Amino acid sequence: MMNNPTFSEPTDDIDSNKRRLADLLSARSKHSIYQELHPWAQSILGPQYSPTGKRETLRWNYMTSHIELTGKSLLDIGANTGFFCLAALEQGAQEVHAFEGNPAHAEFIREIAALLGLSDCLTVYNSYFDFERQTVPEINITLCLNVLHHLGDDFGSQSTTLATAKQQMGEILRQLAKQTQYCWFQIGFNWKGDRNQPLFPNGRKAEIIEFVRDTCHNTWVIEDIAIYEPAAACYKPVCDALLQRFDVVGEFLNRPLFFLKSSTQQSFDAA
Repeated sequence: MMNNPTFSEPTDDIDSNKRRLADLLSARSKHSIYQELHPWAQSILGPQYSPTGKRETLRWNYMTSHIELTGKSLLDIGANTGFFCLAALEQGAQEVHAFEGNPAHAEFIREIAALLGLSDCLTVYNSYFDFERQTVPEINITLCLNVLHHLGDDFGSQSTTLATAKQQMGEILRQLAKQTQYCWFQIGFNWKGDRNQPLFPNGRKAEIIEFVRDTCHNTWVIEDIAIYEPAAACYKPVCDALLQRFDVVGEFLNRPLFFLKSSTQQSFDAA
């Protein structure tokens, strides 16, 4: 596990950096103020900038209980403001590649990395990941968390129909199995986040699980499925009781979290 990076600059420079980072963080967009700040970023910005986020810490705690990151390479597709990128480096990842299409968010990660002295191990791409053509160095672990349901919206052809988009999402997930050894995966219930265009018409977790199982055939092995349990306020392995909808926590926390192992890539030892 990496020790906390040191951050020491003259007061005037610190204030200037804080203002710059705060401006990038608060730039209005569809996915702004969306993700928790990693403690390393929080240490620079201060406690007054504390987005609520989407339970990134809880998801990360569950993920890291299942896989070892020390010395590994990680790809974060849709990195937002970099929580998982920094968390992976904190856990000992050797290198992280972050793809983020939002210019303000990509620059936020890049500047945080520079201030923390992490630019050599955290590479930031201000682009949407091209699932068909993108080439990156050999990747051990990929995070594709809540990205694919934005196909035809944030990325891909906007003329795509819902039915075609869903088919392409399956093809993309299968393609990822050729590029990485493990993948943590989530997908939303609705296309483009629009409740009037459901990908899974009944809004059931079992529908998402069935979709992923059907999609993974011969390309991925589903090692684990986790679901947020409101009573315990944490992610737990799927069981019948957790397959019910917990509307009180909102749509996002009802999305299952999948741990996938590629059937086509040589694997390393998980935790």
